[in-house]
Amino acid sequence: MVTTHSASDASRRSSVLRRYLPILEWLPQYQLAWLRSDFTAGLALWAVMVPTAMAYAGIADVSPLVGLYTVPIPLIAYAIFGTSRTMVIGPDSATALLSGVTVGALASHGSSDFVALTSALAMSVGVFFLCFGLLRMGWVANFIPEPAMKGFIQGLVWVTIIGQVPKLFGIRGGDGDFFEKLWTIIVQLPNTHVATTIVGFASLALLFALKQFFPRVPGALAAVALAVIAVEIFDLDQKGVRIVGVQEAGLPPSAFRA
Repeated sequence: MVTTHSASDASRRSSVLRRYLPILEWLPQYQLAWLRSDFTAGLALWAVMVPTAMAYAGIADVSPLVGLYTVPIPLIAYAIFGTSRTMVIGPDSATALLSGVTVGALASHGSSDFVALTSALAMSVGVFFLCFGLLRMGWVANFIPEPAMKGFIQGLVWVTIIGQVPKLFGIRGGDGDFFEKLWTIIVQLPNTHVATTIVGFASLALLFALKQFFPRVPGALAAVALAVIAVEIFDLDQKGVRIVGVQEAGLPPSAFRA
């Protein structure tokens, strides 16, 4: 009887562990024949998410290096704790915009406090999501009317666009709501930086062209690569085109202070 109970308890503990750590279920069954396809999928994901993460970091008003760390960490965590084979985990433009606006109301952009508050907000949201998931509270979303959700998403799209337009023309952006930012852009248009505008619209044209005629080519990565080459060849940074610049390798410096 002791042996039976011990085996039963061990089986129960193993079942619970596999429930919360799905990697223990699929990893022992992984076949080396799948490695080539998974490697190709990983390269495709890298080609799409790296430039996207850098762009979303700009929307959140943090360093591009911070954006890069939003790619591998969530993917590794989901490989351990996730169960879907098709879900893609990574940075999101709406989340980046909400983060930038929320933290921007509390700290000045580019300051160490801004980075610290951004990190604190990200970790707090993660804890809340974990708690809501454990409590099975996904049903709360059913009380949000679909028209309200669609309107909210459309609003985020337009606010994101209007926030990036000044960078496209190389002009100074404004603060306030959508219409205040739009008016600032209109007033600043005579100060448009020609070289920046050419690079911006050429990149957009390349993105649309690749999506239309060569959909398998990672457009974002191609646009970034060609823009880097153009900067080096024509010394565009010396002509007023703002670039990301050299980023120090390694973990981003901590902004938390005792």
